[in-house]
Parts: sequence; structure tokens; C-alpha cells
Amino acid sequence: MKVVALVCSARRGGNCEEIAERVLGILGGRGVETEMVRLIDYDIHPCNRCDYQCFREEEVCPIEDDVPLIWEKLRRADGVVIATPSYYGFLPATFKAVIERAQGILNWVTVEFRDLEAVWRGKPTLVIAVSDGGGEFILQYLRETLKGAHIISEHLSYTELGIPGYLGGLLRLPQASSRVEEMAEKLYERLSASKDLSGDDDP
Repeated sequence: MKVVALVCSARRGGNCEEIAERVLGILGGRGVETEMVRLIDYDIHPCNRCDYQCFREEEVCPIEDDVPLIWEKLRRADGVVIATPSYYGFLPATFKAVIERAQGILNWVTVEFRDLEAVWRGKPTLVIAVSDGGGEFILQYLRETLKGAHIISEHLSYTELGIPGYLGGLLRLPQASSRVEEMAEKLYERLSASKDLSGDDDP
């Protein structure tokens, strides 16, 4: 089994990265193969100045960047972790660009149906939103967008936890740390159940 964690924050070493590391560390200790994908480390561009080539079978998206690579990692993963902050009450632009570009690069689905749910269908997906505000909206948006995924979600509110978000160090708070670890255990349980149902004996 393999789990890919998307870190959506625009800074390195912040709360989202620490949360993803904690979750992957727990899963790795259980024998799960893990990979962290920090979106800031990739070349990502939004849909821009195209002619809807993605609707024509003989053509491809004219944008050349790392978005197809990111989607391929998600497609091949058995489980996904999304650790995201809230920027003005919504997801960071880099993550939104990855989602918006899906139609143009999912060349493993049929043109007729554009089955954008194929990547997520039945896939255990842990979503953790870290914010002062907007976290619940983000979770609701992802539940609706990642249709077919088995979503486990958690909102870590700076206001509720009583600290300013920009300082980092969220996991030094026992209540935040325990919640993240609980979510990691839930994801592992869901992964194990999925493996048992598929009959896959690989670790």
C-alpha cells in the first residue's frame, strides 16, 4: 500500500508540512509506503489562454508543467492525505490549479465521459484543514469535489486552539497532536479495510 500526502501550504516547514509528516510517520511505522508532495516544490500553472484542447481527443493541454505528474501520483496511490491552510477562507491557489487542470490531463479516462472521479473512487482520503476561518467551508468543498473518495476530515482551528497560526508549532499542543494521530489511525484502518476487500496482500 502507498499513501501520498499533498502539502498545500505556500511555506516550507509550517503546520501543514508537520501534520503531513506526523501522519506519514505513523503510517510508515505500520509498513505503509509513503510519499510527501509539497506543491511549492512543483511547477504548477492554472488553466490559461487555451482553446479547450482538453475536449478534443486528438489534442492535449498546451500547458507544460508538473500537474500531470501530481495527478499520476494521486492516481497510483492507495490513499491520500491533503493538509491545507485556508487563504482568505479558501484553498491555496496551487491546489485549486491542480484540481482545475484535471480535465486537461486525465488522459486515462474516456473523452466521452471525462470520469474525473476515477482517481478518487473508493480511495481513503484524509483531509486536514488548518485555519483561523474557512476551514469548514474547505472541508465541505473537498467532500463535494472529490466525489467517490472515502473522506476522513478534521478542522484544526487556531481560534479554538488559542494560538496564532503564522507562528507554526501547532503539533506542540497536545490536543492538536492527539487529533492528528487519531486521524492517522482512522486512515490506516480504512486502508486496511480497503486492502482486505480487494484481496491485495502487498504491504
